[in-house]
Amino acid sequence: MRSGHWRLVGTGDCPDHDVGQTSGSNPAEAHCGGSSYGYTAVCWSGNCTYKNVQTGSCTGGANPGRMYTCEAATSSSLMARIDPAESEVESGGGVKMKAIVSGGAPPYSYEWRNGEQLSKVTGDNINFSNLNTLGDRDIRLTVRDAARNTVETHAAIHVHAGQTNAPTQIPPEPIAPTLPPAVESAFFRTVNIAGTWQPGARGETWTFTALGGDRYRAVARGSGNAAGIASVIGNRVRIDYTWQDGGKHGGYYQLTVEPGGRKASGRFSDDRPQKGSITMTRIASR
Repeated sequence: MRSGHWRLVGTGDCPDHDVGQTSGSNPAEAHCGGSSYGYTAVCWSGNCTYKNVQTGSCTGGANPGRMYTCEAATSSSLMARIDPAESEVESGGGVKMKAIVSGGAPPYSYEWRNGEQLSKVTGDNINFSNLNTLGDRDIRLTVRDAARNTVETHAAIHVHAGQTNAPTQIPPEPIAPTLPPAVESAFFRTVNIAGTWQPGARGETWTFTALGGDRYRAVARGSGNAAGIASVIGNRVRIDYTWQDGGKHGGYYQLTVEPGGRKASGRFSDDRPQKGSITMTRIASR
């Protein structure tokens, strides 16, 4: 099957329809082939989910990311990626990135952005040093060829503080008052899921470590070993993960955290396939 390529079309998401996941901030070319033309990938900083639905019909999701459509590639298609596509850096450290470009009409021009900040660097490599602010950085590269064709690709830098302390048991939960909807919404803008959670009757635990920007590294141990990224918007949590089997299988949780921050409930789905409802209870916090 001839490989195609992924073209960025905007931002968005759609519920369900998940058929696979990969780590990294760009969709994998191996997931774009003849039977996938017109279908969709949604990528966040650190992972991509593949959707068995035409891109124009992928709407209504609660966790929008960069949306791509799968297209047939030709020998002249302008293609680009950043190496490395994802980096873990301790505060104060740095990383060097290089553009890998093929096709199109050379020579190429390069435009690098750190988030929305345009870099003065115009070559095919860039060095980020003295990274002190904790959290995720979205590195965006736009390549333009002599025929004025353009392609955009992304990489992620996760800046962390280094070794974290072991989790400690949280104190008993106070009785939470009933809040008006407006007040409850304001409360949940600061929900923090860092710590260890246990899904009911599943024989496993999930540990969430803050990366910054309301994103967490997610690691599962027990009945299944998995890893991924959890994103928090208000009191809603989306966990996108892959099983530790070479990234061949994965899935997601879509949860709502209850007042008090001790429980979260919602649904899960993976490509084994399994799906259903789930409740998690926080057993330790960081």
